[in-house]
Amino acid sequence: MATTATRHPALQFHKASGKAVVRLGGKDFYCGKYGTQTAQVEYDRVLAEWLAAGRPTSWTKSADISVAELLVRYLDFAVGHYRPTSTEIDAVKLAIRPLKELYSHTPVASFGPQSLKTVRQQWVNKGLARKHINARVNRIRRVFKWGVEEELIHPSVLVGLQSLGGLKPGQGGVKDPVPRGAVEESVFRATLPHLRPQIAAMLELMWHTGARPSEIYGMKTKDLDRSVNPWRFQPAHHKTEHLGHSRILFFGAESQKVLTPWLRANPEEFVFQPKESVAAMRAALKTAGRTDGDRARSAALKRRAGAVARKGKTGTAKPVSPRLASERYTHRRVSNAVRRACLKCQIPHWTPYELRHAACTRIEAALGIEVARKVLGHKSTAMTRNYLHADELGASAAMLHLG
Repeated sequence: MATTATRHPALQFHKASGKAVVRLGGKDFYCGKYGTQTAQVEYDRVLAEWLAAGRPTSWTKSADISVAELLVRYLDFAVGHYRPTSTEIDAVKLAIRPLKELYSHTPVASFGPQSLKTVRQQWVNKGLARKHINARVNRIRRVFKWGVEEELIHPSVLVGLQSLGGLKPGQGGVKDPVPRGAVEESVFRATLPHLRPQIAAMLELMWHTGARPSEIYGMKTKDLDRSVNPWRFQPAHHKTEHLGHSRILFFGAESQKVLTPWLRANPEEFVFQPKESVAAMRAALKTAGRTDGDRARSAALKRRAGAVARKGKTGTAKPVSPRLASERYTHRRVSNAVRRACLKCQIPHWTPYELRHAACTRIEAALGIEVARKVLGHKSTAMTRNYLHADELGASAAMLHLG
């Protein structure tokens, strides 16, 4: 029995311009003067690209793609590529923001080293640290590298962007970040009373165990094995899982005491949930005397919940979506809470990750660097040494006696 040949979008005559046109993926592509060999060759090429892409319903030729279109496609890829708990997508969004503001309609073929340098200067002007600026530039290059891989961009565009070197120390007045250290126990303890109970409990777990903040934020009751002592905790996701590494933490008596009140009846729920903290705060506001600041915050919440409407494209009233508390804590949320607490009690500012440094220093001093390496989950002691501040403490103690 004869088979019916697959029909492809045909080349059409565009009367207004006299050109040959074909509609692929919802967009018209002009191939030159209608009836000429040139138009037929261009039609064959464009059609072949569209078929190779899998007949997408939304498609643009490589030569015509803009920076904005590339960013949209990459974000679609990134959402499926990175795990839900990863902070990489947020980091990419911060990196590409200046591209959206300055180069949305620029063809990718025209985005070169000078354009990337202009984007970088935006961050220099804002006072970002050199390390963060270089990391954002690399994320932009990664977007274009993906575009080359998908054959949306000519490789020469990526080669041009790679020619821009990273910022060197002191270049252009850019500042270097302050090296991360180990928070002192007195400072850590002084901060806890000024934090919400959930956040204080998470920070205490980090202090005792040396866990990464992301490991504690993403903890679920099902990830804990309480049939053994110490308890065994295997995070569902961790920093080095993409390298095939496993990560297991153990919770001793002090950690168990901190963690027990927060365990869930539903093992699928996160152990620490921001929505409970928000609910408790709102309940306290209802029972306590309200200040002008409390009333202002309450009014803002009502506006977010839809009391103030904005106009949609159709002209109909469209309520603003309420800002709901998330199911799990994020590093930014906890870090901001610590920063506010430090300002409130007028003590030196520290970050949650400094608790990991502090734990490493304590463990190494008591049990040695090899034990510290195992607790922190490092594959080499060279990495563990980056977390140690014993040399500084020893030198300081020596100078008290000798200097």
